Amino acid sequence: MLLLALGLALAGRPGRVIAGVACGLLIATLKPLVEPSWDTRRPVEVVGVVHSHPLLRSDELFFRVDVQFWRQRDVIAVESFELQVVMPPSEAQPVIGTKLRLKGHVRRSKGFNNRPETKPGPWRMRLKSPRFLTVVAPPRPLLRVAGALRRVVEEALAKLEVDSGPGVALTRALLLGDRSQLPRAWEQTLRRCGLGHLLAVSGLHVGLVAVLLFLVSRPLSMGARLLPAALGITIYLLLVGPLPSVSRAAAMGLLGLGAFALQRPPQGLNALMCCVAVWIAHHPSIVTHLGFQLSVAATAGILVLLPAFVHRWHYLPPSIRGALAVSVAAQLVTMPIFAPLSGGIHPLSPLYNLIAIPWLTVCLVTGVIATFAMVLAGVDLGLGCLLDWVVMPLQLLADLGPLAGSLVPIDLSPWSAGVVAALAAAWGLWPARVAKWVLVIWCLVQTGAAGSSDPELVVLDVGQGDAVVVHDGRRAVLIDGGGWPHGDLAGRVLVPALAGLGIRHLDAVMLTHPDTDHCRGLVGLSRYVAIRELWMGPGWLDERCVAELLAAKTHRWRVLWGGESARVGRWKLRVLHPRAGARRGSNDRSLVVMAEALGHRVLLTGDVEASGERQMVAGLERRGQSLRADVLKVAHHGSKTSTTESFLRAVSPRIAIVSCGFRNRFGHPHPKILERLRAVRAHVLRTDLMGMIRLRFRPGEPIYIERPYQPLLTP
Repeated sequence: MLLLALGLALAGRPGRVIAGVACGLLIATLKPLVEPSWDTRRPVEVVGVVHSHPLLRSDELFFRVDVQFWRQRDVIAVESFELQVVMPPSEAQPVIGTKLRLKGHVRRSKGFNNRPETKPGPWRMRLKSPRFLTVVAPPRPLLRVAGALRRVVEEALAKLEVDSGPGVALTRALLLGDRSQLPRAWEQTLRRCGLGHLLAVSGLHVGLVAVLLFLVSRPLSMGARLLPAALGITIYLLLVGPLPSVSRAAAMGLLGLGAFALQRPPQGLNALMCCVAVWIAHHPSIVTHLGFQLSVAATAGILVLLPAFVHRWHYLPPSIRGALAVSVAAQLVTMPIFAPLSGGIHPLSPLYNLIAIPWLTVCLVTGVIATFAMVLAGVDLGLGCLLDWVVMPLQLLADLGPLAGSLVPIDLSPWSAGVVAALAAAWGLWPARVAKWVLVIWCLVQTGAAGSSDPELVVLDVGQGDAVVVHDGRRAVLIDGGGWPHGDLAGRVLVPALAGLGIRHLDAVMLTHPDTDHCRGLVGLSRYVAIRELWMGPGWLDERCVAELLAAKTHRWRVLWGGESARVGRWKLRVLHPRAGARRGSNDRSLVVMAEALGHRVLLTGDVEASGERQMVAGLERRGQSLRADVLKVAHHGSKTSTTESFLRAVSPRIAIVSCGFRNRFGHPHPKILERLRAVRAHVLRTDLMGMIRLRFRPGEPIYIERPYQPLLTP
């Protein structure tokens, strides 16, 4: 209420913006967000309306449902929230707007408890068969038209894909918002450069469609030219679906065209606040949707800051001034939302946008022409190959690897990012020396704030996988990087976590073995962060994941085996296993490393199994060397095939760390392994229960254990 009163008291544009935001927040408060209270171990029956066009990804069908009520045993709850549904492909795909009854198990990622923390993912229901889906009511006529239009365009793109390459995948992303067939390297490259918004269908795409149709209809009168633009916006909305950013942009675009038709000046902020109020009143949980937050914030920033920037930067050429001002305004306002999630800032993003947006326009125009030629005439006309040529710059940019200044990893809280954005805006509006120096000093403080002067070992929470950071000051090595078959673990988890540790680049990444849960995250990380060397064991060069790592020619690679060693600051890394020439087994050929610093020893075991453990113990005994260590990273996430009693007796750890996923389907760590660890009186730490585990080493002192939000000393 105070914010609303302040907005009403202020005159002019700032007052209207503050009042509109206050109204939206007030509506969201009056209709509190719902958090379902079901038992995830039992199936749930839900009834809801399909809220998105179905997408086919890796032989699975994805779509979103707005739940109206759910039932589990004797509990029935009338609650409204969004649910993602995954099911096997079916000939009768659900059309947007269809009311369905679904039955299945509901899960969601618990998030990743590093510093900064990654929030839990969306609720997701997996259907075992289309038999667990029942149509309650068909969609409305307009939505049936939207579904039919979508199918026509998808069939046309499928025909184009037969004779062309990745250009059609980009066209599919721009026209339909479907990025399932887009190379992951392209998405990660654009995010690294601060250009991820080019692939997220939003106001930029809607605006391009409207402007192109307005220009094409130039021979018509001014009033008649508005009709094709309005029709194009409506068709594009039906084609993509009611995504928050697209709905907001379409509504504002139609309101703007209506204002032109009535010969009245368009009021952008009024239109934006009307859209926000309607969205929140209809769907209160939309305030938590990242796409909605970024879309509204970017639009408000452009409307408020753009005129001031254009006026202040009069010394720039007019052709550059407007485009640069739009990009800077949008980036500054969204920084408090986006910077904490991405793990850094993109200082060169406004300059990249000057090149990327014209390129995007060419891609979109070419893709639209190619698609409509296929729909209307059923002929490729050679445009599929032209699309491949158009997207070639993106492939070249992906091959270059991380560029200097494209992503600066900094651990910024939303408040800190807001201060940096405000100072940068003040710098742009009032270029005084004081503002410049304050901004520079603030960034320097933030850059060095997270670093530590003590040698540290950090086991990151990456779910079911391994990711261990060994660092001393700014020298750091990442041993394994977790990974998922789908998604971007590196951008979502690894980059922010490394930024939180004050790590800007890596001296090396070490791959213990090429399983997905150890290797896939490293592939993504190589596209975000500068890596000097890749270390791996013998015999992995033919593996697909390793081939992708080696394809990034920005780092050297080195094969390690038993007896090799390396230094990282005060850390000495000594490889104990496997022996040179080893070729048998996969997990048993994992690199096993003894890390030593300031008189403390840490044994990192990868996924080595019982036979590999026996080989290590026997080999060290023959050479008269000890396997004892203060800290043991338990092998294979606590599987019963590793961590034998004889191996534990040889190591005698005081601290045992298990890296595994919360309620993982493998049952890790196995109860027998936990019993063995208790038998040797090891203090067990688990990432699934505790999140990130940070060990700090000081000479002559106990090992300091720090969890993300609860530091403690070892017993």
